[in-house]
Amino acid sequence: MVFSSRKTPLSVLLFFTILMLFAGVIGFFATFLNIPILKLWKEFFVLILFLVGILFNAPHYSIKPLYTLYGFTLFFSLVVINSLFKSDLQFILYQLKLDAFIALFGIAVYYCFNALQSSSILSFYKTFIKIILGLGILNSLAIIAQHFFTSQFYSLVGLGTEDWGSSTGVKIITAADQLRAPGLQLTFVASGSLMLLCIVLLLESRKIHKYGTSIIVLLLSVFLISLYFSTYKTALIAAGYYFAVKTLSYIFKKFATVMVTICSVIVLCYFFMSTHFMNMYYFFAKFNEYYAYNSIYIRIQQHLDILKQFHSWHDYLFGVGMGVNGRFGLERANDVLATDSTYIYLLSNYGFIATAAFALALLGLIIKFFNHSHLDVLGVRYMLLYLLCIEFFYNNSIVNFPCNMIYLTLIISTYLYSKKCIKEESTEIAA
Repeated sequence: MVFSSRKTPLSVLLFFTILMLFAGVIGFFATFLNIPILKLWKEFFVLILFLVGILFNAPHYSIKPLYTLYGFTLFFSLVVINSLFKSDLQFILYQLKLDAFIALFGIAVYYCFNALQSSSILSFYKTFIKIILGLGILNSLAIIAQHFFTSQFYSLVGLGTEDWGSSTGVKIITAADQLRAPGLQLTFVASGSLMLLCIVLLLESRKIHKYGTSIIVLLLSVFLISLYFSTYKTALIAAGYYFAVKTLSYIFKKFATVMVTICSVIVLCYFFMSTHFMNMYYFFAKFNEYYAYNSIYIRIQQHLDILKQFHSWHDYLFGVGMGVNGRFGLERANDVLATDSTYIYLLSNYGFIATAAFALALLGLIIKFFNHSHLDVLGVRYMLLYLLCIEFFYNNSIVNFPCNMIYLTLIISTYLYSKKCIKEESTEIAA
């Protein structure tokens, strides 16, 4: 990647991506070396990326991202004012740090790509995919090693086999005496999500990278094995959904869109029902009570408990306030409810209006990318289907670092890439 004016922000973004894929290692050393400031490295780089994006794109300045920034500033200001009546300021500010920096990162990414031609974005993809897949392989090997050498891993991070928590800077969790391997990430959810992302990118990026069949089979096998060992069942289901959709689309080529739509609606309805209705828990408990309890019953209870906090139309529209529930990264009180899905996270903090807006934005992008599928060279439309139909009700993709940042990068860059390609094609036809 050439370090020249408009491409310099991309170089910063690529370096940030490399660091993101070692998030667990950085988190461990920040705690081990007792350097609290190191835990803010993500926020530091987001600010740098934002400033670099504005600085190097000044000759090709666009006012649109600033309108978005003003909109987010107004939105978060109103939410903070609303939350002051229901939550402590420290919890509100911590929640604001999480969400505001994600919004700022999205605007920074827009600046990185807005002034580029489609060919430059395509060139970035080639480097970006190599980084994701290359470091994804390291993450897979770490997951596999942690699975087979669990006791050695516990000794390395300074925990006993009975310990649970994030005292090492990485959240170590066990289920049924089995380690939920975090790989090189902060949690097993982030690690499993990264493996799913690698699977999709490996298969979809064949349009811009000419992989040999043996390489594809080998890497796909490694990613699938490590995804299984991560124990992240949601991502395993998503992998099955992805392969099913691709297979049906291939078999029924003329009705591919119809088949994808039917499958997606069925999956969406299933995940909604399994987080709101106890009948789903009773059904699956007949086959495996342990997993039915942990994967379905607890989620239903969490969702219903938060919904019980809504006592007025104001609560339904705007939420019960930032920091009232969740408090990711802070010690939770006994009366604080978990916000472990995108749906309930948005609903609790921002209400039904923001939740509906988020879901409709995902749906709009899905329709756009399927209508121009030949320009979606990295399969972002399938990632969006995953975020809306599966992850939305089961896990919180908004705070799932680093995949949240990678998804944003891919979504925004693909949106701009398709937009620029369409504009360039229309200009050629007119000429």
